[in-house]
Amino acid sequence: MTRILATYPSAYLVEVDGKAPTGPTTDIADVTSWTYRFNDTIDGEHPFNISVEASLDGAIAEPQIRNSIWVGSTPLNPPIKMDPATADRLLKAAGYDGIYTYVTLRQPNAAAFAPHPLYIFDQITPAGRGYVGVDTVTGEVAPIV
Repeated sequence: MTRILATYPSAYLVEVDGKAPTGPTTDIADVTSWTYRFNDTIDGEHPFNISVEASLDGAIAEPQIRNSIWVGSTPLNPPIKMDPATADRLLKAAGYDGIYTYVTLRQPNAAAFAPHPLYIFDQITPAGRGYVGVDTVTGEVAPIV
């Protein structure tokens, strides 16, 4: 994050997406690839998005720039007080123990969602795919419909 903000000082973090390079998992320790998404503007008028992928082994890809902003999320204001492992424990304690292909940290800007950032897990079960959010402040776990 520091590297992006050094180059783009007015950029702000809007989403972090994690995935397991080996495929769907039930173990958050397998989620080792994370993509950080930032929005920014040039002179306050020309919006763009910066995405950078990083892995837990320290590899950081070159930032990718797109001529549009990432929409649907309120800016994330660090520090986030919950880590992915805690969110995964709360998810499982609430009975959501299906496999997932990704974990997303974001604060949806829709009024139906909590006013806090959420870890969102896609849950793959025999009934199909669903989404479950873990509130990073309250720890509440609830399906996202």
